[in-house]
Amino acid sequence: MPHITANFIDIYYEVVPACGVLAWPSNGSIQEVPDTCQLLLIQGLGGQLISWNSLFISELSSRGLELILLDNRDSGLSTKFDGSGDRPTSYTVEDMADDVMGLVEALGIDSLHVLGGSMGGMIAQSFSIRFPEKVRSLCSIMSTTGAPGLLSPTPEVVAALTRKPEFERERVISSGLDTWRLIWGSGYDFEDEYVANKIASEFDRSFYPQGVGRQLAAIMSSPDRTDDLARLKLETLVIHGQDDPLISIAGGQATHQAISGSKFVSYPGMGHSMPGPLIAPIVDQIVANVCRAELALRSQ
Repeated sequence: MPHITANFIDIYYEVVPACGVLAWPSNGSIQEVPDTCQLLLIQGLGGQLISWNSLFISELSSRGLELILLDNRDSGLSTKFDGSGDRPTSYTVEDMADDVMGLVEALGIDSLHVLGGSMGGMIAQSFSIRFPEKVRSLCSIMSTTGAPGLLSPTPEVVAALTRKPEFERERVISSGLDTWRLIWGSGYDFEDEYVANKIASEFDRSFYPQGVGRQLAAIMSSPDRTDDLARLKLETLVIHGQDDPLISIAGGQATHQAISGSKFVSYPGMGHSMPGPLIAPIVDQIVANVCRAELALRSQ
């Protein structure tokens, strides 16, 4: 099984090979980027590497990107911070960024493109700040800078996220469906079957609600990254839903405003999710950002 030891913990990861040639249209022609480009994907609160939509993964792969996916600490098949041994039970987003650095170094990667969603966007931002020499481009999706007041979840979402967790499989699925309906967004039909299967797969692979609480504490204890983000000099794409009830669109706007030259893309009706109809246009934006970065870096 693909585990590596990095930053004093075990990190589970998987690599999805590229199945196409990275290219994007420019001035009426197609520009191809030679060689393999690697994109690291970082999941959000409680997410596992299997939590990414399979269509999203296949679309990125088919567009010529080799994907590296990992389970964050306290989720999936990576180390759980349950107080056993000499591991503390508290940590920060910056510690999670150090985990990413450990993985990248263990895999012998000089630099790569980085994408994170929600909490994963916070980790991706922190990784880019702490190790800019390792980052070729950044994509932050439905995330925020850590500045006070930008999370601003609705009262209904707060209640859903803080209620007592269920432990029986069918109850976990039912409760999860209720939460996903709240954060899905008003502009797209709720994908009941997809979400139910996603929750079931996550439960069967690694059900660990204790880790969600510690990851949430990491988010709340991490500092404002605004000033540090302003020092980044790399191609950056910020994507956010205009109907996000968990992390307000103000979080995405603040990220965009902090990073000079970044591109901001928002979608009406998109909540804190990636509905099927938005996958293709979002992948287009991600591929374009990667290509802009590659063409700029290789022309230096």
